[in-house]
Amino acid sequence: ASRSGEPSQEMMVAAWKKAYDDVAFLPGTGKYGRFSAAAKQEKVAAIREEFNIVRGSMSRDTARAQKLENKINILCGGLQKREELLRKDIQVQHSQLNQSLTELSVFQSLYDQE
Repeated sequence: ASRSGEPSQEMMVAAWKKAYDDVAFLPGTGKYGRFSAAAKQEKVAAIREEFNIVRGSMSRDTARAQKLENKINILCGGLQKREELLRKDIQVQHSQLNQSLTELSVFQSLYDQE
């Protein structure tokens, strides 16, 4: 506590958090109330209601994420196809280069022997 008898800010924050954590929507009354003072059935109903709200939020987030993923696949689809074609082309050219180097080496050996 401070000198003037007022509680410190830390004490106020702790008291606010404790009071805030004890408040819940009680579906039976249709109002917000103290969770600790509610009957067992009200507590179960309040927890179930909160669960349904969170589940709905998760469903919306999942749908939004799927929509964004589809947009990304559409936007990046052309780039992925181009990358695949270029990679195959590079692999073909690399194998041709290796074959040409081998042939060059063989012809140089034959030239040196003559």
